[in-house]
Amino acid sequence: MEIRYPEYYKKFRCLAGECPDTCCAGWEILVDKESEKRYRDVYRTDRRFGAKLRAHIRRGRIEGSGELCPFLDETGLCEIYRNLGEDSLCRTCKHHPRHVEDYGNLHEVVLLLSCPEVCRLVLEDDSGEYYVRERSGRQGNLDGIDGEFLKLLQKVRERAWEIGRNREIPMDERLFRVLALGHDVQGKLVRDSEKCVSFEEAYKVLGRKPGRSTGCVKGGEMERFLLMGDFMELLAELEPVGSLWDEMLEACRRSLYHEPDSRKRYGRDREQFLLENPGLSIQWERIFGYFLYSFLLAALYDGDLYTKIKMAVFCTLAIEELNLASWREQGAAVSVEDQIKICHVFARQMENSDGNRLELEHRLKGKEFGIRRVKTALSV
Repeated sequence: MEIRYPEYYKKFRCLAGECPDTCCAGWEILVDKESEKRYRDVYRTDRRFGAKLRAHIRRGRIEGSGELCPFLDETGLCEIYRNLGEDSLCRTCKHHPRHVEDYGNLHEVVLLLSCPEVCRLVLEDDSGEYYVRERSGRQGNLDGIDGEFLKLLQKVRERAWEIGRNREIPMDERLFRVLALGHDVQGKLVRDSEKCVSFEEAYKVLGRKPGRSTGCVKGGEMERFLLMGDFMELLAELEPVGSLWDEMLEACRRSLYHEPDSRKRYGRDREQFLLENPGLSIQWERIFGYFLYSFLLAALYDGDLYTKIKMAVFCTLAIEELNLASWREQGAAVSVEDQIKICHVFARQMENSDGNRLELEHRLKGKEFGIRRVKTALSV
């Protein structure tokens, strides 16, 4: 079995009470059966705390009356941890923000971007590399695993990341080239209604040299304004995770799309924003690499690698828009701390809600987010 993890994985240390946010808010925490049984047993030895455990852990979930976890104390620390010790935490709390995806004989470990400290590690990651550790003698569950398709997906991701980290071309063009790659590979895998799979043809796509940029497309900035306005409206229709998101998203939409002179200012402001924040493209590159790594191999289970790539591209574009709005509102460069807040609050909408992620994938398949429109919007 192979265990793959990012270079910065072992650098992670929870900030605990020093964290600028808390992972104990805004989402449903599942409790594994073993932990739930242990919590029920606490009542025999500690009736006071046991009664609180009974009151708030029901049907395999921690349930509270507000946004915060009911076991989060006034200092921002966990009462379960404080009263029962680290080993007493349920699996979700014990391992967060660590997350493992199972692909048979390949297990991929990620640190979730929804944690502020993980955001810092991602933004500081110079290598963009992933390590592989072999576990000899261990065999994964291969039921439902198409090994040939998994190999193709890994090759697609390698090629996409090669394009994504090529700093000789602008970031928007990199994103479009990756999107075009996914579009073309997907086209070789599904043909007409027969759904004939052609791995040979798909690998040929990976071997092609990308075409040159056509340069600035007339009206591109206006199309970008409309496309991203539509996408941010779509995000507003999803269930918010955490109170910070609504405020951040609405401030972005109001500033960029809903002011009287928004259309006239958008292209001019974005040009000035890029001039004043040249280092942001490197951050966007690293964020894109994170989303690409997180999303793409999940196509093993539904066959739709193109939409997974589209998710990575549009999530990166959303971060760009939130950065632009932050710059416009503050009248100052986007700091690392600003970026950490933007990224982890945005990531929670995808990582802490399966419903949001699935709905976003479904909506991105629509024509309003099609490749032709993206090409014009990104001026490539």
